[in-house]
Amino acid sequence: MVKKDQEIGENKIFIGIIKNTLSTILLFCSISLILILITFNPVDQGWGVISDKSPTNIYNETGAWLSGLIIKEFGILPGLLLSLVLFIWSLKIFNSSAITFLKTKLLAIFFVIILSSLGGTYLENIVVNTFNLNFSVISQSGMSEWLLTYFSNIITKITGFQLINSELTIGVSSLIISLILFIWILSLDTSEIKFVKFVVRPFLMPLLWIISMFYNLFFVVQKNNENTLIKSEIEYGFFNYIRNKLSNFNKNIVSRKKPKIRKNPILIKNNDKNNGLNSKFNRKDYFQDTLPLNSESGFILPSVKLLKNLTEDIKPPSKETLDLNAKVLEGVLSDYSINGNIDSVRYGPVVTRYDLQPAPGLRSQRVISLADDIARSMSVEAVRVAMVLGQNLIGIELPNKFRETVILRNIMEHLHSKLIIFFLVKILYV
Repeated sequence: MVKKDQEIGENKIFIGIIKNTLSTILLFCSISLILILITFNPVDQGWGVISDKSPTNIYNETGAWLSGLIIKEFGILPGLLLSLVLFIWSLKIFNSSAITFLKTKLLAIFFVIILSSLGGTYLENIVVNTFNLNFSVISQSGMSEWLLTYFSNIITKITGFQLINSELTIGVSSLIISLILFIWILSLDTSEIKFVKFVVRPFLMPLLWIISMFYNLFFVVQKNNENTLIKSEIEYGFFNYIRNKLSNFNKNIVSRKKPKIRKNPILIKNNDKNNGLNSKFNRKDYFQDTLPLNSESGFILPSVKLLKNLTEDIKPPSKETLDLNAKVLEGVLSDYSINGNIDSVRYGPVVTRYDLQPAPGLRSQRVISLADDIARSMSVEAVRVAMVLGQNLIGIELPNKFRETVILRNIMEHLHSKLIIFFLVKILYV
């Protein structure tokens, strides 16, 4: 058994070395192919060119010959797609990701090269004829242009279309099919897509900034009409969308934990205001009432109307708002691995208490020690966390956004008469 385990361990190490070596080779081939295509010079001695000058390609004669073969015969697009395939496959091998349907994908690469050469040649012809460009990379005519003309003539003879329409049909259809096959060949995972975004972002962001800057300088006109402003925002919103996606990429890597699904709804309890309070100012409150403190039956307590009556136009939050705050609090607690559900919410004039029903095995002291962290996550001044006596609940008190002033009259009007007597005795004699 020990020998077999050693052999299995040695095989794993050997397979890992082979994978890393193959991944490095594919990555080197991908980068080299990009550099060869970028440093292409039609005057260098290579494919179909005889010259006495030393080649300017980064890989000298080999690079000049290979770049001439690819660009002159097939175009720049197949070379770029092939380099991207090698780059993604190197990432897959390095991450030990399986490349499914390998034989079929190797055959599909051949069709991608042929179809992308037809579509790329059609695009190059449109760009050169429209903008009168004379770049050597896109101004080459070879086998791809001959194939495009050949198939266009066949379609024209069969269907009777014009030659321009036939070229349009072949060029666009071959380009679409080649891109579909290219995406299928890559078959990127989520981690690989994130890595590609991380690599492409430093090169793409400056380009997007330059495009948006020139677009704003020459095409966006400031207008006073709101409709025209909305229309202009829609027109260049595509660039802003891509830029925002790349800018916010790092923010979306870490996702917030989702709280568990609650079986029972949250019980919302609001302390309603006294409906008997007068909302308007009454001039009669200035005059002092008579105080019949003595009577035949004994001492009579003064009326609570002697105390100041203060009314504030502060509306309590709706049940939907409190329920939303409770769900946000559950999400914050789940970030700190505190499992449980908010059982009920009790709204008060100054603070709102959220009753947390903890999961079995959760220590109360652990939740209490996170009071400062909960306050920071909820963006409030302070949080008070304490156990609810006699219940399997932990109370979390959050300060209200708009606080009410609590006056003695409101308290006494809500209390029982006996409690009022006890309350007054405590104030006067303690």
